[in-house]
Amino acid sequence: APAFLQPPLASAGLLKRTEATPDAIDLPVTSKDHDLKAARLCAPGPEHWVYALVSLQTTQGFSGRGNYGIQRMNGGFGNRPYAACVQDLSWGGRFSSDVSLLLAHHAEVAVDHGLDPAGHALLWLLPWDGTSSLPMQGCDPWCIEICRLVRLVGEGADVVARLGPTKAARLSVASEAGDVGDPWTPIKLEQKKDREERRALTLGGSGWRYELLVELLIRPTYRPSLAMGLDADDALHAFIGRALVRGQGTTEGFHERILPIPPRAQAALRKRSAWLATLSSGRVERVKEAQNVLASAVRKLLAAGGEGASSERRHVPWLEAFRQAIDDRFFPSLWASLEGDAEQAALDWDRILYEQATVQLEDAIRTVPIAQARRLRAVAAAESMLHGGFRKRFAALFPDRSTEAARA
Repeated sequence: APAFLQPPLASAGLLKRTEATPDAIDLPVTSKDHDLKAARLCAPGPEHWVYALVSLQTTQGFSGRGNYGIQRMNGGFGNRPYAACVQDLSWGGRFSSDVSLLLAHHAEVAVDHGLDPAGHALLWLLPWDGTSSLPMQGCDPWCIEICRLVRLVGEGADVVARLGPTKAARLSVASEAGDVGDPWTPIKLEQKKDREERRALTLGGSGWRYELLVELLIRPTYRPSLAMGLDADDALHAFIGRALVRGQGTTEGFHERILPIPPRAQAALRKRSAWLATLSSGRVERVKEAQNVLASAVRKLLAAGGEGASSERRHVPWLEAFRQAIDDRFFPSLWASLEGDAEQAALDWDRILYEQATVQLEDAIRTVPIAQARRLRAVAAAESMLHGGFRKRFAALFPDRSTEAARA
C-alpha cells in the first residue's frame, strides 16, 4: 500500500539499503565526513523524517547509478530553484498567494506544456517496480514527484528508512532541460540557429548575485517563473530566491536572497523596460571594468612585492570582496537612479566603484607580506595602476583641474 511519499512496492526485496537517521537520506553530500558529519541525527522525531522525505523526493537529482532525480531541474546535476516575487514575506501569506496562483493558472500551464489537467497528481499512490518510467504527459501540471524507492519501517522503538536502486527515472520527459511548467523555476531562453532552446535555471555556487538577478528580472534572458508575477497587477514587495546548490559529488551551499522592490521599480519591471535593461547592463559592464583595474593593481602589488608567478591566483580574494561589496549596493543604487537625474546617477555609480576598489587595494596593502626594502615601490606601483586605470576608464570622475582652476 502507498504511504506518504512512498510508493507501493511489489516486493520488499527491492529495498537494499537501510539508513537509521533522516539526515542520511537528505540532499547534502556528507558521506566523507570532512565537514558536516553524516547520520548524526540520532534521536529524530516524526517531523524530521517528513522533512527528509519531502527534500529527497521532490528536490533530489542524480546521485550515482540507480539513483535518479526529479525532472523539474536542468539535468541530473542541476538543482530546483525557488524564484518568486511576493507581496507578503510571511510564510502564511506566501503559501496562500502560491495556492491562489496555482489554481488560477492550472489549465493554462497544462495546455502550454502538453500535460493532463486531470492526470496523475500524487505519484506515490501509483505502484513502481523501479524498472519503468511514467510519461509526464499523463500527469497533472502540479503533480508532486517522487524519484526514489524508499520505505519507512519500524525497528523496535525506532524508525529506519529502507531504500532501493532503480533502473529508470520515475518520470520520462521529451527534454531533460527542466522546462516542464514548474511554477517557481525561471527558464533560460537561447537562440540556437533555427530554434529556441529552453533550459531551467540551475543556480551556481556563487548564488543569487546581482548579474543573475539583472537577467532574471530586467533583461529578456530568462522567461520569468509563474510565481515571479511580472505580468500581474498586484504590488510586488520583494523578490525571493532560494536553492540548495548541488554538484557532482558535492554540495555548494544553500543560497537565499530577498531583494526589496520599490514602487517605481515595480512599474519598470512589469513593462520589461528596454531603458532599464540598457541601464542595468551598462552598470554590470562598468563593474567588470572596475574589477579589471583592481585586479591589475593587486597583481602589480604582489609582483612588486616579489611574489612572481605564485601570485597568479592570489589576487582573487580581493576581487571577491569587491564583488560582494558591489552586490550589496547594486540594486539600491539602480532603484535610486529611477527617481533622479540619470547622468548624476551614473556618476554616483562610478564613484561607488572607485571607492570600493580603493578600499580593497588598501586592504591588500595592509595584509600582503612585502619585504620592507620593496614595500614603498610595490605600494606606489599598485596605487599608480589603480588610479591611472580609473582615470583612463572613468574619466568623468576626474574633471580637468586646469579647467576647474580657470572657472574659479
